[in-house]
Amino acid sequence: MTKILLNNKVIYVKIKKKCIYFKFKNIDIVDDNMDQFEFLYKYISLICNNYKIRYVMILDFTVAIINVLNVTNNIPRFINLLNYMKPLTNINVKYSIIILQSDIIKYIINMILNVYSNGRPIYIVSNEDDIKNLIE
Repeated sequence: MTKILLNNKVIYVKIKKKCIYFKFKNIDIVDDNMDQFEFLYKYISLICNNYKIRYVMILDFTVAIINVLNVTNNIPRFINLLNYMKPLTNINVKYSIIILQSDIIKYIINMILNVYSNGRPIYIVSNEDDIKNLIE
């Protein structure tokens, strides 16, 4: 069963087989839509925490419109978001998978993850086919 939770200009969110799938469409539009994402993530995490549900978090950037300058300008916000999410992910998330095709963005994400001390494993893959072995 698949349940769509959010679908706007920036992000598509669905739940399928104990996986929460965040597909980012346009990273250039972050303000209000990122607030929606943060609210939705907190809401999902609180529900999962109350019912002791653990899930795999998939962050898909393969179709995202990404402006590298905008990404680098938003690194502090991204780190703040990771720090905000950390207590929730440590409880509810088994591991995270980030799907990226851009080598520049992979480099930036790896640089951030080297500084950020994550509590759960994070895997970076190039496409959805690569995650099948991780999920099963």
